[in-house]
Amino acid sequence: QLPAVLLLTIMRSATTILGVTFALTSQVVIDAAVAHNMHGLKMASIKLLLIIAAQILIRLVGQSLEMVTTARLGMNLRGKMFYSILKKDYSRATAYHSGDLLTRLSNDTSIIASGTISLIPSVLALLTGLVYALYSLTVLDRNFAFIFFAGGIILLTVISAFRRVMKK
Repeated sequence: QLPAVLLLTIMRSATTILGVTFALTSQVVIDAAVAHNMHGLKMASIKLLLIIAAQILIRLVGQSLEMVTTARLGMNLRGKMFYSILKKDYSRATAYHSGDLLTRLSNDTSIIASGTISLIPSVLALLTGLVYALYSLTVLDRNFAFIFFAGGIILLTVISAFRRVMKK
């Protein structure tokens, strides 16, 4: 399952990067329209359409890959649990209610498989988006990016301080 998770991570990160690129390209479209630059407007619009098409394609492939990978992991988990139940001593296996065992075999394994497959790609895509957005802010306006970055650090410090107080 690891290659599929790595591919999902790359796909989600690419979608995140395309989202930020979409915002930057939208600015180019608006600037070209305001400047009455028809050639620039056409080129930026084509780039915008290609970005949208790429996002749609990556999301479609990513969702189907995630479904297949989640299903495979769920089947593997169910198989291992079923095998361990069959190998248990009968008196130890009957200590559990059959409904509880069926719930564990169906619902719990599905939840674990789904969470396992989606957690790593989601977190890494979020971090990629934050880094690329900060880079984009730096390219657009260094002073604003510095203020934004400093504000984020201050916000994290304040949140962690209040969190300690609220836990007591």
